Amino acid sequence: LAPVPGVTGQDRIVDMIPVIEGHEYWQWAYPDFESVRQANTPFESLTAWTERDATFGTEEGGRRARVAFATSEYFQVLGALPTIGRGFLDSEDGGPGQHPVVVVSHDFWQDQLSGRSDLLGQALSLDGYSYTVIGVAPEEFIGARANRNSVDMWVPLFQHPDAGGDESVFRNRELVSVQVLGRLRPGATLAEARAAVQTVFANLATEYPETNEDRRVKAVSFGRFPAQNRILDLVAVVGICGLTAALLLVICGNLAGMALARTAARDHDIGVRLASPVSSS
Repeated sequence: LAPVPGVTGQDRIVDMIPVIEGHEYWQWAYPDFESVRQANTPFESLTAWTERDATFGTEEGGRRARVAFATSEYFQVLGALPTIGRGFLDSEDGGPGQHPVVVVSHDFWQDQLSGRSDLLGQALSLDGYSYTVIGVAPEEFIGARANRNSVDMWVPLFQHPDAGGDESVFRNRELVSVQVLGRLRPGATLAEARAAVQTVFANLATEYPETNEDRRVKAVSFGRFPAQNRILDLVAVVGICGLTAALLLVICGNLAGMALARTAARDHDIGVRLASPVSSS
């Protein structure tokens, strides 16, 4: 239940759940995200991202790496600006395949890149393509979903393999493809954010009835558990704590019983000794 590691100002971060035909989903359609980002809302910044496994190439061969493809304000929203180098620029938010830059996690830098001090500007192979390292994330930061896979590196969203061409998942309003978080402006409230986003979705339902008529969004506070499963996860944690407490009670009961049995045996032994006649020399 601790805060997500490396995330600062967590109380101002809003987790947004898409609700499609009454069912909660993990991901938004990217065009819906763009509509919210362009609207007048109480958010200081908004980000969309998606994650996948990729192959990081080394002299010893390929290794698995977890990669987050994110829009430019990802690190600002999470309050986790790179401690070395920089994050993404607004200009790197478009142009499929045109901005091969990467921010690596602190652990990845230390474990896979030998913690080299001249890291910035170096080339890194990812799925056979060359990326330029532009930054290192804060030491504790492992991504927005701390109870999921740790992220090893971040690249601009439009570097995603499915970002190019007319069939891009980021052009198609029918396909859900990204997770979304927002950071509130100072003084703004969660209720204001919820109302603003719901207004945008109501307008989208009118403008794009074929895809958005049955779409809504829930804005909730950010936390370690993804908002979609937060209640179930909390129930699971409480259940585990309850089982642990019950196990400890059983153990304590057994130990107490053993102690009482040992005490009773010693009392009997002492009683026998006291009752025995003392022999004289």
